[in-house]
Amino acid sequence: MRHTQPTSSSAPLRRRPSLRGVDVLLKTTTLVLLVTFAQARFATDDIVAEFVNPNNINEDMPFEKMVIDPSTGRLYVGGVNNLYDLHASGLGVKAHAVTGPEEDSHDCLNRESCNRKTPHNSYTKGLAVYEKGSKLIECSSLFQGRCRWRNLYNIDQKDVIRESQRNVVANDRFSSTVIFVGAGPPNEDGIPRDVLYVASTYAQNGSYWDDVPAVASLSLAQETLFDVSVQGVGTGTEIKMERQFRGQYKIEYVGGFQSGRFAYFATRQPKGYIPGGNAFPIISKLVRVCTTDAHFWSYTEVPLECGRGNETYNLLTDVYLSKPGYDLASSLGMSVEDDILYAVFVEGTGVDKSIPTAHSALCVYPMAAVERIFLDNIEICFRGENDKNLPWFKSAERCQQTKFSGQEVLCGKDVNSYIGGDIAIEARPVLTTKDARFSAIATNTTRANTVAFIGTYDGRLLKAVVENRTAGFVYRTLEIGGGKPVLQDLELDGTGDHVYVLTPSSVSKVKVRHCGGAGDCESCLSQRDPYCGWCVLNNGCVPEGECTKSIPSTPHDWLTFRTGKCPLIRSVEPDKMQITSASYLNIELENLPSLGGQLTCIFDFGNASGPVTMVAEQSGATESRVRCPTPSLTRLPKIPTDSQSLAARLAIAGSVDGPPLAFTNFTFYDCSRFTSCGACVSSAFPCDWCIESDQCVAGTTTENRCRAQHIVNGLARIGPSRRKGPSHCPHMVADELEFYVASGKTRQISVRAKNLLDFMTDFKCQLKIEHSVHERLARKQGDVIICEVMKFDYYGPGMGNGMAIANFSVVWSTEGQQGGHVLDNSQGIRVVIYKCEMLASSCGLCLALSDKKFECGWCSSERQCTRPDKCPIESADDWLNRTQLCPYPVITDFNPKKGPLAGRTLLTIDGVNLGRSYQDVAGAVTAANVRCDVDQDLYVTASRIVCRTRPSPVQKTARNPIIVKLRDEHKYTAISNDSFMYVDPLVTRVEPLRGTKYGGTDVTIWGENMDAGSMVNVSINVASNRIPCQILERATDRLVCRTGPSFNDSDGSFSVTIDGSTQIYDNFRFKYEKAPTVSQVRFERSIASGGILVDVFGTGFKLLQRPHMLVMDEDRAIRGPRCIIERDDLMHCYTPDLMIPNDRHNHPTIEHPLMLEYGFEMDGVRPGNVSQASR
Repeated sequence: MRHTQPTSSSAPLRRRPSLRGVDVLLKTTTLVLLVTFAQARFATDDIVAEFVNPNNINEDMPFEKMVIDPSTGRLYVGGVNNLYDLHASGLGVKAHAVTGPEEDSHDCLNRESCNRKTPHNSYTKGLAVYEKGSKLIECSSLFQGRCRWRNLYNIDQKDVIRESQRNVVANDRFSSTVIFVGAGPPNEDGIPRDVLYVASTYAQNGSYWDDVPAVASLSLAQETLFDVSVQGVGTGTEIKMERQFRGQYKIEYVGGFQSGRFAYFATRQPKGYIPGGNAFPIISKLVRVCTTDAHFWSYTEVPLECGRGNETYNLLTDVYLSKPGYDLASSLGMSVEDDILYAVFVEGTGVDKSIPTAHSALCVYPMAAVERIFLDNIEICFRGENDKNLPWFKSAERCQQTKFSGQEVLCGKDVNSYIGGDIAIEARPVLTTKDARFSAIATNTTRANTVAFIGTYDGRLLKAVVENRTAGFVYRTLEIGGGKPVLQDLELDGTGDHVYVLTPSSVSKVKVRHCGGAGDCESCLSQRDPYCGWCVLNNGCVPEGECTKSIPSTPHDWLTFRTGKCPLIRSVEPDKMQITSASYLNIELENLPSLGGQLTCIFDFGNASGPVTMVAEQSGATESRVRCPTPSLTRLPKIPTDSQSLAARLAIAGSVDGPPLAFTNFTFYDCSRFTSCGACVSSAFPCDWCIESDQCVAGTTTENRCRAQHIVNGLARIGPSRRKGPSHCPHMVADELEFYVASGKTRQISVRAKNLLDFMTDFKCQLKIEHSVHERLARKQGDVIICEVMKFDYYGPGMGNGMAIANFSVVWSTEGQQGGHVLDNSQGIRVVIYKCEMLASSCGLCLALSDKKFECGWCSSERQCTRPDKCPIESADDWLNRTQLCPYPVITDFNPKKGPLAGRTLLTIDGVNLGRSYQDVAGAVTAANVRCDVDQDLYVTASRIVCRTRPSPVQKTARNPIIVKLRDEHKYTAISNDSFMYVDPLVTRVEPLRGTKYGGTDVTIWGENMDAGSMVNVSINVASNRIPCQILERATDRLVCRTGPSFNDSDGSFSVTIDGSTQIYDNFRFKYEKAPTVSQVRFERSIASGGILVDVFGTGFKLLQRPHMLVMDEDRAIRGPRCIIERDDLMHCYTPDLMIPNDRHNHPTIEHPLMLEYGFEMDGVRPGNVSQASR
């Protein structure tokens, strides 16, 4: 839980938002940025109340700090120019104070008049509650950085407000400040005094800031309010950074708290500093002073490390002091009353490891261990074994050897004051992630569990269980901030039932638990929510306090994810049943509590008719076995027409109206829905096939329904059988699965039959063509069924390709029996009826038809594809078969129409009657009187020839038609209408001759015969690299290609390769230049439908041809219209339409915008260095 207002042994944490300076470093190395779009954030019932920042419409007046009053539960929220007092229940505003802007200047010492005053915003640097004085302490950036106290119960009461007389905190927006109230040095009577601990990053704003201490404790006494609590000659409760380090060595203060006799600050700072030397990596530290130390001689810095193996999380982002749950305390060998420091880190990258990544971790540190490490570092110094290592506080010399040790040195001595320890406080991560920047932490306990609430930089709240010092898990993630960062001041209310979440735009009151969404035990426990469990008697997922327990209570009354085992149905016998049968189900249960009442079985079919409930009866000596009757057929829904079964969820409940205790799946099936033997006995259900009556019956009814019949047992039937499965069904087989018959022709069809029985005496062949059924008698000869000769014909469109499918069946019956039964056709045997006239439109295509399937040839007199009996034949050439060559070939088209003199052009010739085979055309083609070599693999019978041209023997421009000569006769020769040309392509001009190094520039190469050849490649020769230029367009006078990327800024000549022949044009050189950069975007907001014009400032825009704005919405990359380039440093872009679907869970509102990542697509490329670093 959130610990209470400080006593002599503890103090609350007061923390600050993530430093914006770090954010800017990140933005300069990334493409995608944040932009506000009118999109509502994720709605969740976890949020019970919300206060939206009324002044942050333009995102320039965000919330910054928040603190809770432990005695009343009220929240105090500070933002730019505003301070709010909010009711704890609904976050309504109780009071509001305007804190700025005010006339101010960094050149003015205080509120007195001086030159150059202008309106300055008031940035809230810190908030703290001083319970004893009933005061709210508020520190802001105005007037060089001052603190003031206000009436805790009326924050705008002017006559109570008192302001510090000196500057004590950072006087700008982004420099860090941490404040908290704690115990200070005792007064003359030895009574401890309350003080305000303050730590601030040095801010280089004005000359008056040099006197502000880095760390200090300030008086909270009326007469000396906000003065240094103890001030002596050259000493006191403050420490200042040496002048030479100010502005050079930056300490960022992350949080502060009191634990036991010590006040602590958590920091991020360089590991060391050498003037003019290389940058040291950023590390995290704990800084502490003894609360009774009137001189701050006890000031000590110790590294704080969180990592595992090669993973080092060096950037501390938030700390929280609290107590552990029993499980965590036991694993650490400590009491649940001992303090633990919870800290969240991110992994830094860059030269100095200062740029935050999305790799984050949570580490825990028992304060007893922290104190031991501090003592070890201090004792090493007092033994003279180390340097003091704090040159920024004028304490870098060698430690002096003394005889002091242990308790004597804990609160410092005038010797060896200000110590920088080398021994780190280490921990292995409890939780890690690679997709979020942890930004805030708060913890609570419930039962034996320790629960962590972790805020992220992208607006998520993670709920996690800390199992031990190195293990934990996240059990729920909430979208809270609409994409905006969760700031450090996570606060739990006094009951521990809610956590308050602060973002720049809102304060949200969030439930710590979410039990109601689970409707059954399994889903309840699978949530792993430590606040929730399954209440067996209530049949609900509830907190333990809301669970009705048995008397006396048992551990099985309220089940948790750690120890509970849900009631379950171990088995159901049978697990499926014929729908027309009425029987009992034998159900075996596990983990069922003693309910003392009657159980019910509930069959839920998931439809509008509702569940069917049946009363169960006990089976055996215990309640773990019950018998349940199945519903009658009249109470069951009908099985759908296209199905054979009906699925139900079978549940066991403690009463007729009670929710289910346990459930499983159950199936009602109907064997009579199967109409063939094979389908019946192959099904997943225990069905049998009665051969004589030709019906599928449930296995439980076979003996009665199929008395004295031959039976094929289903595969799902239990027990041995000599006739089991579809292989024992009467069925037909054939060597060919399709019989091809010409339309109008008669044919006799025969198939083999298997598993025929003696009583099957009469047979018929049945043919279903389109919508008509035709039957012919058949006879059985051995195992062969021979159909009488049938005439096959069809009159409808068939399949639309000259063929129609006729479904073929063999029907058997017993002698004298009317009707009949169909043999199984598991192979799908069928008849294909064809019409030669519709299968081919030319002689070549006709003769190319398969002779194994079709009896077709070309009828010359009728000029169509026919059967020979339909063609009037007077001479040998009147009807051509597959062994003959079609006359009168025709070239309908060829491409390309031009090729280079060197040949090797792949020429595609389309036409009619272009041979029967490759052998017919192998040496038959010439292009412009030059032999063209046919490619056998690309030849398409009768309709396409692909050949490669040979070089022109005269090496000069020539044009003549394409000739295909199949035989040395005129009627076997085809001549094209168009001519093929041998040409010598020439490049005369190229534009543009410069573009971005990332590629994507469309280059137009002008010249003559640029459309020649079948294969064209263009490349740019930069050094030893040939960079491809993708062909987009070809015409007679031009060729357009798109450049590929280059590794460096350089220029290169053009190479044009046509059909393998390359020409290098060194007189045209393309220059790769540095990619455009984006420095500022104005303005960064839009409506969801897009179309808003934004100004984009940067460099190199004149290089671009197709710039677009790009927005990422979930997993969609949405591109806006093409930007308008105004100047080399300015372009105008329209925002894209998000095209939000109607069924999306959220919709745009002005109050709840969504932060979306965006960037710019530069000529089809999304370069990684295009960014926006203006914020």
